[in-house]
Amino acid sequence: MNPKGFAEFWKRWKELSSSFSFFFHCTDEEESQFQETQIFQVYTTRTSCLQTNSNSDLGTVELYSALRLLRQLNASIEVITTFVLVGAIFIPIGLASLFASHQVVEIVHRYDVDCIPKNLRHDKLAFIQNSKTNKTCTRSLTVPKHMNSPVYIYYQLDNFYQNHRRYVKSRSDTQLRSRKSENDTSACDPEGTTSNGSPIVPCGLIAWSLFNDTYTFSLSQQEDLIVWMRTAALPTFRKLYGKIDVDLEANEKVTVVIHNNYNTYSFGGKKKLVLSTTSWIGGKNDFLGIAYLTVGGLCLFLAISFLIIYLVKPR
Repeated sequence: MNPKGFAEFWKRWKELSSSFSFFFHCTDEEESQFQETQIFQVYTTRTSCLQTNSNSDLGTVELYSALRLLRQLNASIEVITTFVLVGAIFIPIGLASLFASHQVVEIVHRYDVDCIPKNLRHDKLAFIQNSKTNKTCTRSLTVPKHMNSPVYIYYQLDNFYQNHRRYVKSRSDTQLRSRKSENDTSACDPEGTTSNGSPIVPCGLIAWSLFNDTYTFSLSQQEDLIVWMRTAALPTFRKLYGKIDVDLEANEKVTVVIHNNYNTYSFGGKKKLVLSTTSWIGGKNDFLGIAYLTVGGLCLFLAISFLIIYLVKPR
C-alpha cells in the first residue's frame, strides 16, 4: 500500500466531506474515527484491485475512484434531503391554509330563479327583457355561525366568459383616466359611439355589460364599475359589491332587497349573492391548501422511495 497516496487521498476526502458532516449524528471524534476506518477500507480494496507500475499513477486512479463514489453518495443524499425539506415545508403550509379556509364563513344564495314570479318562470328571457315587469324581490338569509366584521358582499356569475379576446380589448383606459379624453373611443368597438356619433362614456363591451343588479344593505362602501372592469380569467367568478361593517350573529336573519335587472338567462348563466368573511389567505378556497399538501406529500413519498432504493440497491 502507498502511504503517501493514502495521505493525499485522505486530505482530499476531508475537504470534500466537511460540508456534509451534518448528516452524521455523532461527535466530531467519533465521526473522524468512523470515516478514517471506512475510507481506509475503500482505499485498500481499490489498491489490491489495481495493477500498475507507477506509484503516482496508482494514487491518482485510486483517488479518482474514491471521489467518484463520494460524489455519488453526496448526490443521493442531496436529492433525498431536498425532497424531505420541501415536504416538511409544504405540508405545514397546506394544513395551515386548509385550516384558515375552513374558518371562513360564507352564505351563498342563488336568486336568479327565485326572483322571477312562478307564473313567468316558463319564459325567463321575456321577463328580464320586459321593462314593465317588477324586478324587485326580497330575500331572507340565515347566518349559519358568527361572522366577524367586515362581512364582504360579492356577486357571483356562472357561465360568463369575460376572457374573450374581443371583449377584453373593447375598452379605453385613456377615457377612464380623464374627462379630457372622453372622445377617445378608438379601441371601444362595437360600443364606441351612439347612433348619432356621440361618444359613449364609458365605452366598450366591458362597460356596456356592467352588472346592474342591486342589493340593499347597510353598506359603508360600494364598488361597481372599477371592480367590473377587472376582467375575470374563468367563466365562474366573484366580484366585490360592498361590505357590512357590523358583526352578524349566528341564526340572525339578514334581509336583502334585490333588483333583478341583469340578463343571464340568454346564455344560461347563474347569479348568486355571497356574504363572506376573510382570513389571512383571503376568502374560502381549499385549492391552495390541497395543492401544498399534494406537492409536499409527493416529495416525501419520493424521498422515502429513493432512500429505500439506495439502501436496498446502492451503487
